[in-house]
Amino acid sequence: MLKDNRNWFIVLLLSLITCGIYSLVLLHIISRDTNIACQKDGKHTSGLLAFILLSIITFGIYGVVWQLLLIYRWQKFAENEGVEPKCTIISYILWMILGQLIIIGPFVAFAKYIKGFNQVCAIYNGKK
Repeated sequence: MLKDNRNWFIVLLLSLITCGIYSLVLLHIISRDTNIACQKDGKHTSGLLAFILLSIITFGIYGVVWQLLLIYRWQKFAENEGVEPKCTIISYILWMILGQLIIIGPFVAFAKYIKGFNQVCAIYNGKK
């Protein structure tokens, strides 16, 4: 049973309170749970150590690509289960980039990201 009820605001708050440590723990959990839920696609999402090291080496580019590939896996997983994805690559990118013009865009993108992860976990748990 994967946890499928994370609240984006609580995640943000815990990340701020712990100076980013909770974000790293959550990144590990997201990677692990995605690999469990989406194992039928034959792909593997790298974990925390690879994420940190490769992000440093590539000046952050790997982190962005990692997130987009993860969202793509979630999107395909939901579509294959006959469910409309709560987070798509297009909506995520648009909110992250264009949403900065209205300041709240990155927060909306983050909320969609957490909702997308929750959705994948819920589908895996059989809750669709």
